[in-house]
Amino acid sequence: MGLHRRASITTLSTAVVSALAVTIAMAPAAQADTLSYNAYADFSCSGTTGKISRAKAYAIPPTYPETNEWLYDAGSGQGLAPSAWNPTFLAAWQVRWDDRVIESDDDLVMNGQSLTAAQKKQIAFIVNRWGIFADSSSQFYAVRRAIDKITGATTGACTTSNYDQLATNMINQVSTLIGSETGKVTITPTIGDFDPATRSFTLTDIAVRDKGSGIDYAEMDSHEALTIDATITGASFRPQPGYTTREISINAGVIEAVKVYATQPGDVELTLTYNRMPSLDLRVLEGSHMARQIIATRSVPATTTTGLVAPKDIGTLNASNITATTATIASSPLLPWIDGQDTATVALTSPDGPSSRIMTLAQASTQTFTGLTPSTTYNARLTRADGFASPATTTFTTGPVAPTGLRVTSTSTSAAVSWNPTPGATSYRVTVGTLERTVTATSTQITGLTPKTSYPVSVQSIGDNPGAIATSAIRTPLAPPTATRATNTTATTATLTWGAVPGAVTYLIRVDGMTSTWTSTSTTATLTGLTPGRTYTATIAATAPGEAISQATATFATTPNTPPAVKITKRTPTTLTLSWTRGPAGSRYEIRVTGKSGKTVTTPSTSTTITGLTAASAYTVSVRTLVGSSSSPWQTPVTTSTTAKATPTVGIKKTKKARKISITNAAPGTKICVEVLKGKKWRRAKTVTATNKGTANLTVTTRNKVRVIVPASPSTRKVVRSK
Repeated sequence: MGLHRRASITTLSTAVVSALAVTIAMAPAAQADTLSYNAYADFSCSGTTGKISRAKAYAIPPTYPETNEWLYDAGSGQGLAPSAWNPTFLAAWQVRWDDRVIESDDDLVMNGQSLTAAQKKQIAFIVNRWGIFADSSSQFYAVRRAIDKITGATTGACTTSNYDQLATNMINQVSTLIGSETGKVTITPTIGDFDPATRSFTLTDIAVRDKGSGIDYAEMDSHEALTIDATITGASFRPQPGYTTREISINAGVIEAVKVYATQPGDVELTLTYNRMPSLDLRVLEGSHMARQIIATRSVPATTTTGLVAPKDIGTLNASNITATTATIASSPLLPWIDGQDTATVALTSPDGPSSRIMTLAQASTQTFTGLTPSTTYNARLTRADGFASPATTTFTTGPVAPTGLRVTSTSTSAAVSWNPTPGATSYRVTVGTLERTVTATSTQITGLTPKTSYPVSVQSIGDNPGAIATSAIRTPLAPPTATRATNTTATTATLTWGAVPGAVTYLIRVDGMTSTWTSTSTTATLTGLTPGRTYTATIAATAPGEAISQATATFATTPNTPPAVKITKRTPTTLTLSWTRGPAGSRYEIRVTGKSGKTVTTPSTSTTITGLTAASAYTVSVRTLVGSSSSPWQTPVTTSTTAKATPTVGIKKTKKARKISITNAAPGTKICVEVLKGKKWRRAKTVTATNKGTANLTVTTRNKVRVIVPASPSTRKVVRSK
């Protein structure tokens, strides 16, 4: 059926007024496009009002593309109810009509009132949003009821109050559609930071916002998901290449998380397009076969492009386990890019030439280099084959060469380790068995070893890093005998004893100065043929087959044959001076003085003075010789005595004006006091000190009586004389 437009604006307006109570004053429109359909359906209510028509077009290639339109009946009462469908319409190949766009300055009267600019936009938005994409007849009817409410029309045949709530929701969502830029849309995505672990950005939100009103269409409850078409360059919507387009659904502000996987470092562009943006244009459609309609209009798609940058990897490189000739180079984790290569190169450079290794990114990111030169600085560099990472570098110096001249000696519980200095070494790590010590010198002593035990020995040079190792081995000898001592010593014999040594089979005894040796399988041995009064050192060595010996010493002395002869060389009231004959070499002498305040002393000399004795007292004196732990018999005691205390002599000579005083026989160093009688009291005039010979002389100028007091000492009596 062919339906041609009618160009007369008067005819169109009259028809609208008579049927819709709508007045439209507008300029003539150009000829409408011809749309071709192979199906037409009328979803009207019963009766002649409130009709919503749907014309669904299928493509007739190549002339006409596929399109879908929801056509809203303005309420003219014209049209066909479902019960009166004309089979002719269903078979028609072409449907033609006249199409007008209501401009902003056109006067549109509905229900007897001129619509405001805001009402026009609200009606257009409702029709163009929910009329086009309605998913149920209830939504169709709610669209009609919303327009009734906006224009103040009464309820029509199929727009009862059953749809009031849904219509009210629609009106509430468009109540703020005002402003000069209403109908223009900005699409604003919210994108998280680049995640280097997954090589991706995450799109977490999309705002589809009206410029004039600020309404976010993505937040509106439209009874269906808002669909955004997404296109990506330089990335993929999956971890595999080629997924560059997809649809993104938003349900009342809730968006599914969207990953954007960068295919390589660099620029990524995300283009978002909203193709179902409701237009705020009102269009009127007229055809002889249908009611005069307000027709839904789609706007130009809203598009935004967001630029992102996928950064290159920032790798790190570390050297570890460095020795004199080896080093392990470890890099931070490296992940492949979608469009990248799967290999990287670790290269070493040094004065002795380059060396490199190629590794796949899927492998462990470590490489061990061998055959390096000791004490040499190397530069390591990590480079991806695809260039998708900044090169990472590190520098290290290999350790020094091994020490030379390693020498090890040991006792039963320790090891002495020494070596030659190593160029480039600042310290050395010395290990004996499990015992370890780090030193800066070229020798050390390791203690705490076990006798009769084998130990590995190593010395490692350490410079900037640990170097090479020199090795050796030792076996500790038997433990030395303990508790060595001599007993039952005589002038020519001595018995040695010691503690048993674990693992020892025999003991070998040598004595200094003697050619004889003694062997014992027990822990005792008797030595004979010794010299009287002599000190000996005996060496006792523990032995066992296949084991190194260890030894200990015992020092002892044989008994002297005769005691020394003692002489009394001087006597005083408090001292006795003694001397005696010299004994064997190394002798000491014990002197015993018996009597009042008597005492015993020991000296290595052949004379001594015994002090602190009592004047005019009898004493017996005896001496014996000590050699080591041996001693001679006591000498037959000698009887003697100390002398009596001396009495000082005081002389006083008077002159006309003075008194001359002389003292003799006083104890050397005695403080002598001279007093003068004044009245009935003695007053001190002078104090003098006796000389080493016990004398003193002084003069006191006075005519009075004087008194001289000489104090007592250990060897003198007290004397008081006056004149």
